[in-house]
Amino acid sequence: MIIDGPLGLAAPGCRLRECERMLATAGKTPDALPAPGSRPYAGFVRGSVELAMRLAQDGWAPATDEVATATMLEAYPGCSWPALAGRRLPRKTTIEGFRERADLLSRSGLRFRTAPQTHDQLDAALCAWLGWTLRRAPGRIRLVGPRTFKLGGHLREGSILQVGGGS
Repeated sequence: MIIDGPLGLAAPGCRLRECERMLATAGKTPDALPAPGSRPYAGFVRGSVELAMRLAQDGWAPATDEVATATMLEAYPGCSWPALAGRRLPRKTTIEGFRERADLLSRSGLRFRTAPQTHDQLDAALCAWLGWTLRRAPGRIRLVGPRTFKLGGHLREGSILQVGGGS
């Protein structure tokens, strides 16, 4: 499963996760669950981290030592789209940005029975494509940031899937 949201909190004493620093993500995940409405993306961060913890309790495994055994990984479409395109794209909320993203997925081998109607659907399709590609052609995908660890009842740190070879 690929989740478009943080799976863990930052390491104790840190204001953001290392993978977020490395990719300059818009959202920043602190070392404690933020109160809803307390900062930008607070509800999103809290909900995503809580979902990941519940999934982990039910046996889903984040990338710790071996990515091949991971059943729960994180993606950030805001960084993956330009990496897949090799350049900055028009805003995803514009017609041109939407079309370019749909074309990128089509050229990358993803076919739709029913075409996506929203940019959120395209982001979800990109997350699915990242997971599919990681299993089918792992050299095309890399993990950015340290592996996940558990501390204080929460998953911590973690890596974000990204288009591009290496590790």
